[in-house]
Amino acid sequence: LIHYSAEEYNTSLSYFAYNDLGNLIGKLYHKFGLKYGHRGLTMPLRDKGNACHKFSEVVISTNIPKIFAFIGLDYAKWSKGFDTLDDIFEFVISSTYFDPRLFAYENMNATARGRDKKRSTYNAFLEYIESMPIPDIKWEEDKTEYLPEIFSFFPEAYQSYMEEYTKFLKAKEIRAKFNGDLVRQWISEDAPKYEKVQGKDFGDFMQHFKNTYDFEEWIKRTPEIFIRGRVVAEYILWLRTRKIKPS
Repeated sequence: LIHYSAEEYNTSLSYFAYNDLGNLIGKLYHKFGLKYGHRGLTMPLRDKGNACHKFSEVVISTNIPKIFAFIGLDYAKWSKGFDTLDDIFEFVISSTYFDPRLFAYENMNATARGRDKKRSTYNAFLEYIESMPIPDIKWEEDKTEYLPEIFSFFPEAYQSYMEEYTKFLKAKEIRAKFNGDLVRQWISEDAPKYEKVQGKDFGDFMQHFKNTYDFEEWIKRTPEIFIRGRVVAEYILWLRTRKIKPS
């Protein structure tokens, strides 16, 4: 069963319509750093320093005609439906950005490759486009190069994008000055007899400290040396209050 919310009903209906067409259209969007799925068109946001870390996903648009227009697909033709698989394939090929390389297994990650190899329609599509020429399209490795084009076409999504990135950068700034590895290091060096108090007790303390003061603002304006001293002192006091004995 595939679960979706009431708000995602229309976009889900469009994405799952006409066999595997939604999946094929999704491949056209991948090189832009976008994802076409049951939520509409979204943008996974990743840490530039760690591409594997997806910290959020912004909805770019739920307007299906506009989503199709971005890659040069005719929504009116889609609305009339398709009689054969070849009709579906021709619709995908009509995109301004159609490129056989976007669908090749060797250009997918292991998860996508394993999933699509099991799809009979996808394999039929690969056979259909096997002898098609490679268009003169230069795809940028850095997907941020496409942001001006994306937000020029979908300006309503820019604010959500900036809000999510701003939240991420603030959180990253805080993590650089206060995180589990740092706290363990401080305790190990400044209060070594307490360094083996770990596991759930350590996690409870981290949450306790975050609930103290105006945490985010305090971390941002306080030099690390003072954060270190307060954290270690608070940690020892917290253990004594809870009567947790060091090893």
